[in-house]
Amino acid sequence: MEHLSTLAAPANRISRLPPGIGSLPMLAALDLSGNQVRQVPIELGSLSPKKLQTVRLAGNPLADPRIRRFVETDAPTLVKDLLNHVAKNGHKEEAAAAGGGKKGKKGKGKAAAPPPSDDDDDEPEGSVADLLAALNASSGSESEGEAPAPAPAPAPSGGKKKKKK
Repeated sequence: MEHLSTLAAPANRISRLPPGIGSLPMLAALDLSGNQVRQVPIELGSLSPKKLQTVRLAGNPLADPRIRRFVETDAPTLVKDLLNHVAKNGHKEEAAAAGGGKKGKKGKGKAAAPPPSDDDDDEPEGSVADLLAALNASSGSESEGEAPAPAPAPAPSGGKKKKKK
């Protein structure tokens, strides 16, 4: 997945981005327009604005009004501004699960490991690979008017993946 340059999944009823989205150093284009994304994970802010040229999130019920403003246009200068804003104000999955936390520089270095997720919903979680697998499994199995089939449970990852040569 480290060589993925384009992630395009518009109009797929995706409700959240996996935290692993920030670990795609070669990502140049992200198109998740017309989905159900409410929060943009803080990890997206770790992507390089020199590499990531387009971010399309229009048509999502984004909770942050400033992010909604950023994604209304596809101007390259706004990608850098969007990534900076998300790096500082993006959604923190572990903070939401733990009931929040303090912002700022105080207490730096004392962060606890994120608690394991106990979500029992049908959404794929964990990594971009899980998201892509769920999209692949559901493509072709849905018609326009039908409700989506539940996403398959992601297989446990046994640690780091091997690099392809």
